[in-house]
Amino acid sequence: MTALFLVSLASAGEPVTLSIEFTELRSDDGQVVVHLYCDDAGYPKDPSKACETAVADVDGKKATVVFEQLARGVYAVSAVHDENVDGKLETFLGIPQEGVGMVGGSKGIPSFEDASIRVDGDAQLTGSMVYLL
Repeated sequence: MTALFLVSLASAGEPVTLSIEFTELRSDDGQVVVHLYCDDAGYPKDPSKACETAVADVDGKKATVVFEQLARGVYAVSAVHDENVDGKLETFLGIPQEGVGMVGGSKGIPSFEDASIRVDGDAQLTGSMVYLL
């Protein structure tokens, strides 16, 4: 099943702004790092293959990550609540110790297609963060 979300429409070709708000974070520590992937290469575990990355500090157990001058297109979203600001997802026995997030309400690790959003204009989305440990 493909969960492709149309986030808005505007004139073709112009860059857009995409904002993703994460609320109900576990703590005020650290930052939220969001990676946008243009295809399934590396998604969601290899941030070096992301086509866009943005970071926001956590304040009041929430953070809003903003992508400005974003090209219109289809992206899959992957997020991490990097509580210790070390630039990597902390794990224990392969289980994330920091929050991992997405947009669209998928459960588990969704495929690129299931996690994809179509960005055709300025948009504000809400993401969710899951803490396993």
